[in-house]
Amino acid sequence: MKIFNITKHLERLTIPQRVLGFVAISLALLLWTNFSNIPQLAHMAESIRIFYEHPHTVTNTVKDAKIIVYLQRRGVREYIIETTPEKREELIRKIQEYEGRFNDKMKLVKERFLGDKAQIDEAVNLYRQALVYVKSELDTAKEGNIQEAFELTLDVHPGNPWPLLLKKLDQITDFAESRAKEKYKESQEIYNTEVTHILIYAVFSIVTLILMSYLFARSLLRPLGIFRNSIVELSDGNFTGTIAFKSDKNEFGELSRALDTLRQVAVREANDTYVKKQIADIARVLQKCVSFSDFGNVLASKLAPIMGLIYGAFYYNDISQGRLVRTGGYACDDSFHSGQFAFGQGLIGQAARDKTPLSFKLSSQERIGCGCGLGTIAVRAISIVPVVNNGEVLAVLEMGTTEEGFTDNQTAFIDALIPVISMNIEILSGTIETQHIFQSSQAQAQALAVSEQQLISRRDELEDNNQRLAEQARLMEEQAEELAAQKEALMQQSRALHENREALTHVEQRSQLILNSVKDGIIGLDTNGMTTFINSSGAAMLGFSVEELTGIKLHSMVHYALPDGSDFPQQQCPMFMTGTDGVARTIDNEVLWRKNKSSFPVEYTATPTYKNGTLVGIVVVFRDITLRKRAEEALQRG
Repeated sequence: MKIFNITKHLERLTIPQRVLGFVAISLALLLWTNFSNIPQLAHMAESIRIFYEHPHTVTNTVKDAKIIVYLQRRGVREYIIETTPEKREELIRKIQEYEGRFNDKMKLVKERFLGDKAQIDEAVNLYRQALVYVKSELDTAKEGNIQEAFELTLDVHPGNPWPLLLKKLDQITDFAESRAKEKYKESQEIYNTEVTHILIYAVFSIVTLILMSYLFARSLLRPLGIFRNSIVELSDGNFTGTIAFKSDKNEFGELSRALDTLRQVAVREANDTYVKKQIADIARVLQKCVSFSDFGNVLASKLAPIMGLIYGAFYYNDISQGRLVRTGGYACDDSFHSGQFAFGQGLIGQAARDKTPLSFKLSSQERIGCGCGLGTIAVRAISIVPVVNNGEVLAVLEMGTTEEGFTDNQTAFIDALIPVISMNIEILSGTIETQHIFQSSQAQAQALAVSEQQLISRRDELEDNNQRLAEQARLMEEQAEELAAQKEALMQQSRALHENREALTHVEQRSQLILNSVKDGIIGLDTNGMTTFINSSGAAMLGFSVEELTGIKLHSMVHYALPDGSDFPQQQCPMFMTGTDGVARTIDNEVLWRKNKSSFPVEYTATPTYKNGTLVGIVVVFRDITLRKRAEEALQRG
């Protein structure tokens, strides 16, 4: 529930605010992880410095001093057995050079030695004694006592200080080496502690980043999915769904409000289109009628499903009788439906006299109904509409419904249909009258010469009818122009919908830019292991282009073998298993294979994704850990 509340809070932010928040958290984790290791690293560096400046330097310097001692003693022996004066002089110079080098080495040892400095002074004193002993060896050799001089160089000769000096130097070396082992052990302990800390910090940072990535991704993907579903519903003609995020003050709120406006326009356009289509269909059918009986029956039958009628009656104004005569209807019962009304008689006659529509609702106690096989169905609302043309009532339309009343849309539909009914009544009247004239003309053929004036008068009347027909044709043309205007409005609606699609594409492109800005590889897979998307960083690490890896089975391309090159069955792949059981997994002991068939070690996390509670795929985040593996191997070797 808390995660859901956090996601809801993130969804109210703008996309730049979400990105900046994610970057700030990532930067804080990075700084915390890095700076938390500085004290331990400083301690380790101090241990290494002490190790280098003291035990390491002392050990190597003392060993160099021992080599000088051996070289000096060998020089003395060579002097004893040498007989050439020039070479003896050269050997004397080397022995003296060894003396200066030894003193320099011991001076450095004394500066860096961490033990008792008296041991260094003792070694220096032994070396001075050795120099005095060397002088006695050289003097004995100069006197020609070669054998005696050579015996003086032996370690077993009483009073020879060289063995004592070498022993003292070995003691100094042993002490320095023991200190070196202590510093090495201390460095190892610091290293092990630091590795533990790094692992803890890394796990915490990774878990935090994965959680924040999930929250930020959900805050983007959930609104996008809802928004996409709303657009699909509108494109499918479903205008009853709700538009989410309309109150949000961010990009999704702006898009939702624009989409809601588009839906309202589409609803109005759809209603107008439906009304005009129905009117055109009714007009087309009415034009085929040859009598007012057919006219009333067809009109009432067409209106019944549109208006939700339980009955409908059409009353034609028969001028010859001066009455409104029912000439057709829908579900009318002659046993209680009146056949005719005079002007002002009943509601039908009153509506015709006033030339004003009447509409009223009936209570459940009023017993007004329409018969059916099971009995009588109660009528709940009645509407009586006069058909008026140029101030003359041509007919009256009576309609009844079982609903509580007629809707505004139904009333508007009738208002738009009345001129069409009026025009078709005029056409039908003219047609019937023309037929009557034609029949009368045949009956009066013999009296044609006598009634020429009457024929001329009738011709004028026919011309007037033709003029009315021309006027009706003009009205039809205006309707055609109106339909063309409606077509243009639909095209504008289509363009607006296209602009909204472009806005959605822009949002998707911004999401893609966020994915491509991440250095880690990010891959989306469906439950069959097919790649649905991959960011550019991931494709580059694998040596492929984004297009090459999209829409293919990822395992067979980059995850088909283990680190030793052996086959890696897909059923054993943690990515595939996450896409099957929905369990998130983090792996760091596998490799991915590049396009050039080379591999690199990776650490990846497979996270399941759900839609409406159903597992639909996974998101894999991976990174190249080659440098980390090398560092671990180097530390293990060291």
